Amino acid sequence: MLNLNLMDLYNGLVKNYENLSLNKSSQYDEISNKESKFFITLGKFLGYELEYKGSRNVDKNKRIRFKYDFKYDKDNKDIEVIRENDMSNDLDAIQKLVDEIKVNDSSIIQFLETFSENRIDYLNKILLDFTNNLSNDLLVVYIIRDILKAECYHYCYLFNSNGIKDKYIVRIKGNREDILYADYMD
Repeated sequence: MLNLNLMDLYNGLVKNYENLSLNKSSQYDEISNKESKFFITLGKFLGYELEYKGSRNVDKNKRIRFKYDFKYDKDNKDIEVIRENDMSNDLDAIQKLVDEIKVNDSSIIQFLETFSENRIDYLNKILLDFTNNLSNDLLVVYIIRDILKAECYHYCYLFNSNGIKDKYIVRIKGNREDILYADYMD
């Protein structure tokens, strides 16, 4: 098994975003479902068994658990991808994530809809109080939508036990044919 970090997995989504067959008129549930399906497919390609909750379109909270069978490499960890699509639940989702990292030794990717960069700073301060409990990396992808520009921004923060290890901003927008694609911003 490859020794992938969480940013490698997320980078796969960025590099393949155009392949999700989404366009500017795609509804948010469709976008969320196709992004989740990307991680399900990726987990299968990497040889993980999958547990999936939140398969119905009405579910605002989705969870994908990559379970590694440990036949070949005892050092690999399970990976969880958690998604909260309701921005009014962003604080609750962070509090649940804090509880999760206290007891769970899986690597976690948390997608979280929120409404501003100031809110991201506030939520990150909460997480930073608990990063010493991390046994594996945690990638939090905050999603902010700019409806006027028809763009979406992913603010990605990679945490480890020392705090924020890395951060990136990814912009998702339509190309000339209105197909959505993602790229890293400087």
